[in-house]
Order: sequence, then C-alpha cells, then structure tokens
Amino acid sequence: YVTGLAETSYGRALLSFNNIDAEYKTTGGVIWAWKGILSGKLQREEGIFLNSQIVAGNIAQIIVCLFVLIAGIVLLVNEANREPSEDPSVGAYAPERWMVVLSLLIAIFAGLIAGVSIFIKYIPSTVSTTLQYRSGVLPTLRDKDFWIYRVAEDQITLLFGSIFWGTLYTAIAIGFFFGLIVFVAVWQITREIFLHFFANVVGILVTLLLKILVLRLLRRSWYASFYRKQPLKANMLNVILQCWNVALTTGYMLVRGLMLLLATMLFMGRIDKPFLAAESARVGGLHLDSYPVAFRKTLLMNEAHRHPYIERLGFMYMYKLRYGEGFAKTSGSIWRLLFASVLFPWLRKYRVQTNPKLKDVGDKEADKLSRAGTFRVLPKPSPRYGSLIEPSKDLPASEESAKEAEILPTKTEEQLNDDSNVAPQNQDPLVRSDDTVTSALESEIEELKRQNMELLEKIALMKGERIP
Repeated sequence: YVTGLAETSYGRALLSFNNIDAEYKTTGGVIWAWKGILSGKLQREEGIFLNSQIVAGNIAQIIVCLFVLIAGIVLLVNEANREPSEDPSVGAYAPERWMVVLSLLIAIFAGLIAGVSIFIKYIPSTVSTTLQYRSGVLPTLRDKDFWIYRVAEDQITLLFGSIFWGTLYTAIAIGFFFGLIVFVAVWQITREIFLHFFANVVGILVTLLLKILVLRLLRRSWYASFYRKQPLKANMLNVILQCWNVALTTGYMLVRGLMLLLATMLFMGRIDKPFLAAESARVGGLHLDSYPVAFRKTLLMNEAHRHPYIERLGFMYMYKLRYGEGFAKTSGSIWRLLFASVLFPWLRKYRVQTNPKLKDVGDKEADKLSRAGTFRVLPKPSPRYGSLIEPSKDLPASEESAKEAEILPTKTEEQLNDDSNVAPQNQDPLVRSDDTVTSALESEIEELKRQNMELLEKIALMKGERIP
C-alpha cells in the first residue's frame, strides 16, 4: 500500500510536469510591461523592481521630449517674425518662409517621435531583459564572457547621463536628418537636382519591384529550399543575376550605408540594447560600445539584491538569526526533502542535466545519476544555529567545500574515474571502483525508497489510518 502510494505520487508529479512542459506564458512587450507597471502586477506577481537610475532616466526622457517641442515652437515663431533680406545678391539664394517653416515642422515632428518612441520602450526593454536573464535566454554564470559584468561596477554611474543625452542627441539627429531632406527637396537651388535624383530612385525601385515579382514566380518552379528542381534554368538565371548585380550593388552599398547611418542615429539613445554584435563590438582590446554593458550591469546588480529568491533567502536567514533553534529544524528539513523528492522528482534530474560536464548524458543516464544523489540527514545540531543537514564523515577531502550544502553533489562518471586513482582511504566507499557503481546506485535507490516509506508510515499513523 505504501509503496504503491509513493510510486503513484511520484508518477503523478512527473506526468503533471510533462503535461505542462510545452505550455508557455506570453510575457514582455511594450503594452504588457506598461500595464503591469500601472496596475502593480509587475512588482506583485513577477517580482521585478525598477532601478532608480532607470526610472530617473525615463523621467529625463520626458523632459527631453518637452524641450524638443518647446524649442521647435520657438524656432517657428522666430522664423515667422523674420524680416526678408533686401540684399538682391542674397535674395536669389534665400529660401522662402514656407520652405523653412515646412522643414522645421517635419524636423520637430520626427525628433519628437524619436524621443517618445525611446521613452516608451526603455522600461519595457528593462523588464524584457530581466525576464530573459531569469528564464535563461540570456546566459549568466556559465557564459564565458559573463566576467565582464562582474568587474568595474562603478560604470553604472554612466546610466543616467547616457539616457538623458543619448535621447536628446537622437531627437536632434533624426529631426535634422528628415528636416534636411525636406529642405533640399523644396529649396529653389537644390530642387531640380533633388527631383532628378528622386526620379532615378523611383525608376530603380520600379525595376526592382518587377525583378522581385518575376523571381518569386521562378523560384517556386525552379527551386525547392536548398535544391534546384531545374538545374540548367536555375544556373542560367544565376549567371544573368550575377552580371546584373555587379552594377546594382554599387547603389546597394550606398543605400546600406545610409540605412546604417539612420540606425546609428536611432540607437544613439538606446543603450538598453546592444547595437553592435559581440564580435563587431571589439577591435583588439577596445570595446566600441560599452554602454549596453553598463546597462546590463545595473540590471544584474539590481537582481542580485532584489530578486524574489534572494529576498526570500534573506528573509529565511533573518528568521534563523532571530529565532535560532526555533526556526528551520531538522524535522522541517526532512519534510522539505520528502516533498522535493516525491512531488518534484524532476529537480534532481535537472540538476544533473544542467551540469556542464554532463552535456551528452541521456535521459536514462540522467535518471540513474539523479536517483544516486543522497540526502544525508543528521540530527546533530551545530553549536550556534543548529545544522539542518550535514555531510557524512566519510566524505573525501575534495568535497570539504560542500560541508554546508543541503544536497551533496552527485558523482559523475568523470569523477568516478578520477576517484579510482585516489588512495583507498580517501575514497567514498560507495564509489571505490567502477565494478561497484551499479550496485551503489541500486543501494541508494533502495535507501531512498525505505526513507520515503518510513515517513509515509508516520504520516498515516498520525492521521489514524491503518497500513496493511
């Protein structure tokens, strides 16, 4: 009866976990983040606390947007009150008032849109990056470059000024870029040149549109993914396009440069996202764009202090210091281990599978290694706080660092091979040779089952139930 109950609980937990393993919760996004902030759900349910520098920088971005709007209105008023020049030599080149006003209006609108878009996206980007770190999308301790974020923590002082001035420079640059295009298009000196250039661009775009439509039709009948259905026709088409693109790429590279310039101006105020790839951002020992690194340092420092797990762990430590022997006793630790092993059996398997030394371990091997992990519980308290779980006395010297750990690390195959070369007196009696590994695993499994059965019997007796 008890064995069946334990196996049923174990199996139900695994089945429930497998049933919801493929279910995902959609999080992140501008609207989702702002709704969570305004309703308090982001802090209450997700446990995300916004750093004060980011909040202050977001307020500074509002000031930048207001400055762009007020400065643009002042320029428009000054231009409306400007007296036309009476010098005939200047009058031929001087733009008319409506030309300047139109250019200023476009510049103000573009700069304001750029500033508002940065303001709206900054905090949602912060929330998204934090969730990516928590879910493992962005690697942390196992990333070979993570050490960059753990040094020079004083760089977080760059954050507020970078947000403020970056947003201002972006708004000015975008406004100047689009205002200049409009001014060149309407000024009488450059109007004809612009119209001639614009006509050529329209002609090229129409040609490229026809090319795209024809190629889409041909690709469906001549290609299948990476393979060619009709090799002769496909090869002839490639030769024709190769010759044509030799001339077209001269313009493509110019357009690419302009697009990169525009993207650079847009991302000048977005230090929350890396603009350059990791390989492109480094030239020798020089980091070309270190501001996103400072931004992520701020998030990681905030998480190191305000992560829900950190706060809960600190809460437990304070309770232990406050109540001493009255909090977190050995009996409570035994209950915790029981719940962890019976209701969350995948935790030990996950601990094995995420070990970087066991990347190629399959599911069956991971199950064996996870079941081999022992929970050695000793009721002997320490002099001051009392010990919940202590390692057994027969631990080798290499595991002295795990003295205060609640769950001892599982022996991997590589560690077992290393232990075979150690003197017998320093070895764990469970893994003295490769011949006894299987029997050691089986004995560990039986010991765990026996402990679970004893605890379940105690539970049943406390409830007054009979056990056959």
